Amino acid sequence: MVLSDAAVSTFDKIIIMWPYILIGALICAAVAAAIVLIVVFAKKNKKK
Repeated sequence: MVLSDAAVSTFDKIIIMWPYILIGALICAAVAAAIVLIVVFAKKNKKK
């Protein structure tokens, strides 16, 4: 019962926190995309 209760409480926390997790994931994706774009532009500028 303790394990199931812990799982339920963790699940409840995830339900409460999922918008923040989603926003965090979007921010991480945006940062990764920005880094990739910066690297690509840097390489293009170096070729010129």
